[in-house]
Amino acid sequence: MRERNYLAHVYDVTVAYPGKLVQNETDMIIRGQLARNVHFDVRRISAEQLPSSDEELHQWIMELEHFYTERIPSRRRFESAGGEGNCWSRDGWAQLAVKVFGFCFWVSSSFTLS
Repeated sequence: MRERNYLAHVYDVTVAYPGKLVQNETDMIIRGQLARNVHFDVRRISAEQLPSSDEELHQWIMELEHFYTERIPSRRRFESAGGEGNCWSRDGWAQLAVKVFGFCFWVSSSFTLS
């Protein structure tokens, strides 16, 4: 992909849910268990920053795999702590209506297809 210029960037995205993690739709809908906070850590890595040789690239990928498969998540260390400056603004009524409609559509289609 790099040789044909198909790859400009690689995105390393981590999504973290502090506290209790919702396990399924039943917990979310019936029990009302929702994540109070969702943290995103997004790193954009340009193709030029990736290791050039196949062996170095393999080692880089293995280090990422080791990081994300750490059995005790508290041992994972991020380079920087996020801040309130990276939070989304509050939605207006129109955005909220679209989200509610999308959620209802997703729930109804999930139960009709299974």
